[in-house]
Amino acid sequence: MNPVINNAFNKPAETVLQELDSLKTGLSVDEAAKRLSRYGRNSLPQAKPPGLLLIFFSQFTSPLIYVLLAAAVLSLAIGEYSDAGFITAVLMINAIIGTIQEFSAQRAATALQQL
Repeated sequence: MNPVINNAFNKPAETVLQELDSLKTGLSVDEAAKRLSRYGRNSLPQAKPPGLLLIFFSQFTSPLIYVLLAAAVLSLAIGEYSDAGFITAVLMINAIIGTIQEFSAQRAATALQQL
């Protein structure tokens, strides 16, 4: 980080403008273009959003989901196939709905960032 900018909060405005070689009215078009080519855009780096499959598997990372998975396995072990099937179906429906919602929210957030 630029040390001039890092300590700018406790300096007079004129001092900061002088250190940044700027004016109260802003930069000229030519100077702004030079600084843009030298320093790049003033934006945060964008992390690549997780894929659909990763979002789906992340739906199974809750302690309550672990309990339900254990219950499904236990139901299979004792021969209660209908209970195991029902628990598995509920887990899958939950994961699908959660994936759809999270993917939709992710797309909306990406669209907002591009504005």
